[in-house]
This record gives sequence, structure tokens and C-alpha cells, in this order.
Amino acid sequence: MGPGADVQGRNLRPALGPRPGQDKRTSEEWRGPIVERFWNTVLVASNNRGKIPEIIENLDMDGWQFFPLHSLGIAEVPEETGETYVENARIKARAARLPERPMATLADDSGLEVDALGGAPGIRSARYSGERATDQRNIARLLAELEGVGEKERTARFVCQIVYIDEEGRELTAEGVCEGHIALKPRGRGGFGYDPLFVPADPGDGRTMAELAAEEKGRVSHRGRALRSLREKLVVHYGFLQYRAEDIGLGDFDEGLGCEGCPGCRS
Repeated sequence: MGPGADVQGRNLRPALGPRPGQDKRTSEEWRGPIVERFWNTVLVASNNRGKIPEIIENLDMDGWQFFPLHSLGIAEVPEETGETYVENARIKARAARLPERPMATLADDSGLEVDALGGAPGIRSARYSGERATDQRNIARLLAELEGVGEKERTARFVCQIVYIDEEGRELTAEGVCEGHIALKPRGRGGFGYDPLFVPADPGDGRTMAELAAEEKGRVSHRGRALRSLREKLVVHYGFLQYRAEDIGLGDFDEGLGCEGCPGCRS
């Protein structure tokens, strides 16, 4: 899907604001006028540098701009105290909303669920090896927990929940799931987290997430799927495609977040 294309591949540029390159401000210059109201500017409640390109690629919304917390000098991400992925994502998205920053926020929480471990590490995926967890330590613990478990019994999935809160405080959520299994040893140098161990069922050629090209990973990953689901809901709810609502089977379109029959409200 090219830049500015909607869920059916049509051009959105007339509806989505300035073309790329029109706004030459750097992230440093954004700190001053950030108090203005930018409906197409989103603060991503994360300092994970690997997430921003994935968000931009999968939301694919021409004219929109996404900034990580560190671009505003925010180093800390709030503690994830929720019992579910969506609760943790909501904690982060809400914490990023401050009165002097009336802009949309986006946060995600994701985890790896291994069937042989009863769904662990789950929501504790990032901290699986303790409070000083690193990707390498988490991988080492997971392999130790699965020692002696055959490859056919190592089925697993990545799950991602995203919370988007617009500048007026309205919320949308989206989910993405990627099925697969855990490899016997790490392979590949791409990605982050458990990517070197996770073999997605699609494309089905035995490569781990860390061995996939960025475009391939975005197509099959849990976060990529959640982001594309969120994009469809943004398109539906905020009127970017109001004049095309009938094209995606909505019938009478209601801009409000409570529109009956809308895919975003049914899910």
C-alpha cells in the first residue's frame, strides 16, 4: 500500500493534510509550538526506536507525524501495572497526555504467549528475566524454560494491543496476533525482543522474525496487524474517508465514536 492510500488503496492526500516534506520543522523545533492543536500529530508513548518506523510504515497516513517521548525530552515511561495488554497500553497513552500537550497519543503493549508454558511470559514478556531484564536475558530464560520441549510442542503467538487517544480524550483500541512457534536457538540479527526465537507461521519458510526483511515483518507481525486495524478505525471514526464510507460497507456514516454498525465499534 503506497503513501496516502486508504484501506482499499485509493489516494488520501486531499484529506490528510500537507504532503511529506512540506513541514521542515525538526523535533527540537516542535518542542516550542507543541501546545498548538495538531490533529494529525501523534505522540507515541515509547522510547523504543524500533517501533517508530514500524508505526509510520503500517499506519501509512500521508501528512501525519509521529514523535517518540524522547523527542520532547521525556525519558521515563510509566510502570506497567495493568493485568492485561490493553490496560498497560492505556496507562502509557494516558500518562503521555499533559495539559500543555493537547495532541493525540498512541501506546501499545505486547507479549509472547507460549502454549507449553501456560501462556507465559505474556504481559511480563519485557521483564521475564527480572527487573534488569535485557533481550538476551529474556531469550536465555525462555530457552531454559523450554529445554526438552519438542519443536511441535513449542507453539506460541505474539499479541499486541494498541490504545490511541485523540486530543479530546476519545479512545480507540486495536489488536493484532501473529501465530508461530519458538525455535530451538536464536537466529537472525534484525528486530528486537524475542524476534530471533519466534518463527511466524506466515510466510511459513522457517525463518525467524529476526531473519525477515522489515517489509516482510511489518506484513505479518502482531504490531503491524494491530496498526493496520487501528488505521481502519481511524479512517472510519475521524472522517478522513467520510465521503467513501459506503465503499467499506458502513452505509450511513456517523462521525461519533458510538456509531452503530461501524467495524470499529463492533470490535
